[in-house]
Amino acid sequence: MVRNAFYKAEHWTYTRKRPGLLLTDWEANQYRTIFFSSLGITGSRAEYYDHVLIAELEESRYWTDSLRSCEDLISLLKSLDKYDVKCGLILNSDIKASKILKRLGIREYFDEIFAAGSVGSGLPNPQIMQIALSSFKVRPSRSLLVGSRPDVEGEGAKNANVPYVLVRMDSNDMFELPRECYLGYYVVDSFSELEIHLKQRLHRKRIST
Repeated sequence: MVRNAFYKAEHWTYTRKRPGLLLTDWEANQYRTIFFSSLGITGSRAEYYDHVLIAELEESRYWTDSLRSCEDLISLLKSLDKYDVKCGLILNSDIKASKILKRLGIREYFDEIFAAGSVGSGLPNPQIMQIALSSFKVRPSRSLLVGSRPDVEGEGAKNANVPYVLVRMDSNDMFELPRECYLGYYVVDSFSELEIHLKQRLHRKRIST
């Protein structure tokens, strides 16, 4: 039920006229209204739960459950570290990512974090990707965007002319999407499969240079 409410609010966010730009106060209220009304929560109860979400989000079970690092993700990050590949994290929010990543034990694998709250826009708007590329001093063709959502990371990569791979989330993940949403995008089914793809890509680039 919560997942369906989340999808409705997210779908509205990324299909409005300003995809990737930060929400205005009115749009933020609309997002909350869509989310809570989809759960049957209205009036003063919605205000109460909204306050709880804002105050407790980083400490809640939402993060510890949905952001739990799986073994194949850790393996992938360690592999990239051995290849001396620079990794950045793009967030469509202004949450304190370092704290969460340290809790997961993976902060050390990311060179920089780019948050929409600081940049002024998030994916699929290409601006945040362009800022990341500029920071790493790398051409779009020499980079790769890894994500899970076609309408966010997938479209963001296309808008920035950056190669990309989408990892399809499993049925236990908060962000799982129906398979038909991935039609027309390059997709792998796990981080293990992504690791194989990246090693092949790195090998080809080393040969070409």
